[in-house]
Order: sequence, then C-alpha cells, then structure tokens
Amino acid sequence: MPADAVVSLRSAGVTFSSGPPWDRESLDAVGTVDLDIHRGETVGLVGESGSGKTTLGRVCLGMQPPSRGAVLIDGAPFDGHRGRLRGRLQIVGQHPEWALNPRLRVGTSVAEPMAIMGIGTRAEHRKRVGVMLEMVGLEASLAGRFPHQLSGGQRQRVAIARSLITDPSFVVFDEVVSALDMSVQAQILNLIKDIQAAQGFAALFISHDLAAVRYVAHRVAVMLDGDILEIAPSERFYGRPAHPYSRQLQAAIT
Repeated sequence: MPADAVVSLRSAGVTFSSGPPWDRESLDAVGTVDLDIHRGETVGLVGESGSGKTTLGRVCLGMQPPSRGAVLIDGAPFDGHRGRLRGRLQIVGQHPEWALNPRLRVGTSVAEPMAIMGIGTRAEHRKRVGVMLEMVGLEASLAGRFPHQLSGGQRQRVAIARSLITDPSFVVFDEVVSALDMSVQAQILNLIKDIQAAQGFAALFISHDLAAVRYVAHRVAVMLDGDILEIAPSERFYGRPAHPYSRQLQAAIT
C-alpha cells in the first residue's frame, strides 16, 4: 500500500440479502474492489444510477461494513479504531438540508461536529465557525441565520464548512452539485479544489456528471453493476478511455 494512502479497499465487497428466510436472494451491490485514495487526491467515481457508487462511498467511511475484504485507514484496519477516527472521515451530500437542522442557526449546525467530539469551548466554537464560513466564501455574520434564509448554493457551502470543521483527512462528496444551477456548480467545484489544496485531505467525488468529475478529479474510477471497470488518471481517461463502457459514458455527453 502506498505510504500516503488515506483510504484503502482490499478486495472489499458488499452483498445484500432480501426476501423471506425460505427464499433469500443475494445482490452484490459492490463486487470486489481494490482502491487507494491518497492525501491531496480526488478520485472521481462515475457510473449510472444504481451502479453502487454511494454504497462504495459508505464502505470507505465505515458507514457500511463490507461483506468481504477489508477497509484500511492510514494502513490500519477500520474495525477496532473507530474512536480515533471520529471527525477524520466526513461526507457532503446532494441535499445540504439533510445535514442542517432547520431549527438551529447556521453557526450552531456548523459547530455541531466539534460539540459532539467535545472539542473546544463555546467561544472557540464561534471563532472556528467564523473562520470556516469565510473559508467557504460566506460572511461570518451568516452564522446567526437559519438554513431557510440562505440560497441553495449558500446552504451547500455551509454543509461543506460543517464537514470540514474537524479538519478531516478523508471526505466523500456525493452528488454535491447535481441540484445546483450551473453557475453555482462552478463556484462549488472551485471551492472544493481550493480547500483541498489548502488542507490536503483525500476525497472521493461521486457523480454522474462527467464534466464536473473532469474538473476536480485526479483519477477517475468507472463503476457498473457494483464492479470497478477502469481506474485511470483523469487526462488518460478523458483522452483515451480503455473500457468500452467508459467510452459509452463519454459519448453520451458529447
């Protein structure tokens, strides 16, 4: 395993079972995946809906235990080390309102991960919230507002600030720009690139939007029916993809 790999999947897969006990059916949501995601690197994960992208992201975060294989964080098995990983693994989703309690002011929501982990005083929370809001391009005064008083792009920036406030080493971005206007999408993508360059976290960027992935990803992984078909540097993937399905995906956007 490369020394700078933050997250490593080793023959990791997920099988779900459904149906009554006398007639169980098994479905491989994720086949058998080997993947390293390094410090300062974004891996774009593309594929059609239902291909297993979100499940794979949940496996990387420890939210979905693998049915087989292993997940390593900084070279150590995930199981048995959850305590030391609190705050180090984060996710930003498609719908920021899912991460923001509508009854809480923005500042309280952004500081919540620190409060849960018992980090700092309330005064330190307020200071850190102001820093994070400004980092994502918002005025610190927005800490006093409620989520419904913000635009969709502002809410997504707040959700990013909330996820990054604990200085994580790995972040999953799951369809973070798909619900935003094109102009706002570009702003959020630039924001992700700039903050990653400053903080150096590893990232998995899940999207069906190949143009967005091309803009932020260093490498691209293509997923179909739970299997990774191809992993390639972004330049090579967009220049001459190796797998026929990859070429099919690109043809669909041209």
